[in-house]
Amino acid sequence: MSSRKRHDGSVQAGAAETRKHKRMATDDAGQGKLEPEPDGQHPGQPGAIEPDLVRNSSETPDAERLVAAGELFDDEFYARGAGIAGSRAELAAHYLATGEAAMLSPSAEFDLRFYRDTNPDVVKTGASPLLHYLKHGRTEHRYPNRRRLRRDAEQVEASGLFDARVYAWDRGIAALPGLSDAEDYLTMRNHHAPIGEAFDSDFYMRAYDDVLGTGAANRGMPILHYIDIGRAQNRVHNGHQLFAQIEAGRPRFNERYYLAEFRSHFPDSPLPTEPLQHYILSGSRLGLDPAPDFCAEYYMRMYPDLHASGIAPFYHFVAKGHGEGRVGRPDFSSMISRGQAAFDSGKPTILVASHEASRTGAPLVGLNVGACLAGTHNVVSYLGKSGPLSPDFAAHSCLVATGPLAALDAEFLLRHLKAAHQLSAVLLNSVETDAFAPAALQTAACRPLSSRSAG
Repeated sequence: MSSRKRHDGSVQAGAAETRKHKRMATDDAGQGKLEPEPDGQHPGQPGAIEPDLVRNSSETPDAERLVAAGELFDDEFYARGAGIAGSRAELAAHYLATGEAAMLSPSAEFDLRFYRDTNPDVVKTGASPLLHYLKHGRTEHRYPNRRRLRRDAEQVEASGLFDARVYAWDRGIAALPGLSDAEDYLTMRNHHAPIGEAFDSDFYMRAYDDVLGTGAANRGMPILHYIDIGRAQNRVHNGHQLFAQIEAGRPRFNERYYLAEFRSHFPDSPLPTEPLQHYILSGSRLGLDPAPDFCAEYYMRMYPDLHASGIAPFYHFVAKGHGEGRVGRPDFSSMISRGQAAFDSGKPTILVASHEASRTGAPLVGLNVGACLAGTHNVVSYLGKSGPLSPDFAAHSCLVATGPLAALDAEFLLRHLKAAHQLSAVLLNSVETDAFAPAALQTAACRPLSSRSAG
């Protein structure tokens, strides 16, 4: 007999005869458990149904006010359907006293018959369906009408992650009448129901604790969270994916570097016990880098074709990108050399950019400006091309960077200088150094200046 891990760590039997008559229910403590269901009966979904939702005379005024104040009660819509007139409060009272029993919907957004048909557990208690939805159903991610259910079901069906055959076999009973398998799956709200190998809901919930958290990100079902949020963040959605990424990443993952990155960003948090797994599941989304030669932000901005690939940046780099000659992070070690001036941590640092080091107008101006600033600043000279003035630039600079740079690489050079040498300003000496203008604006606390403004 096969077995399948549930989210709580227990093992659920995998045989068809065992699955057929067991569905998720909710015990008195609110914990999921397996309970038998009679043959052919569609089970009720888990969720608290309180006795006070059954209308009684002492609570009628509060219920009427709740309905009248809610956006799901449309007084004009209801008045037309019921063939009556009155104030909003009077119509809400009529709905609770008479209209609901007559199966009149309170608005186009709340389909009374649909809510009853898809929530037999609510019907069983005798609770007012609309009151139940207002008090509980909305937060339990129940559907107030077929349109909303169909919208989500279409996303699930189009995702390629839902295998209707697997779900139907595991369910073991007929879907609710008129619903597709995906619609039935969403109305059941059973996070543990298997829907195929492509998406493992239990794995996804274990890996990402925000899936069923509070706020708008919680769509009620893990697969909807993945469609809305997880896919764009390249989140892993089954164990096979995680294993493949771990195995591919081992040769290029630098554990010591990653742990130092983690400690610098989160000094009060314990170090992860499985660093590579932590990077794949969490660190990549936190902006941490897995190795000195790879930065996910740089990689995705450098190669925009990857946005549509659905592949995690580091996984793409180690599995394909490195072999294709793609760069994980710019290496500035070959273009940066030490100048003759010593770095003084008590001084601000400025980069003076010249497009070349020839004995012509703009480079000569940049040379003189840098020499003047050297008394009060640490000067970093950038030269787009070396030339006869290169030694003169080095004479008053603590660092000299030489070589052509595109805007993205210029931005990362400024980031490097800011982190290592407290770079605070950039002076652009000629229009040919314009790549540094957007780079400086992208790099916080680096003010782009022109030689005219510096003078």
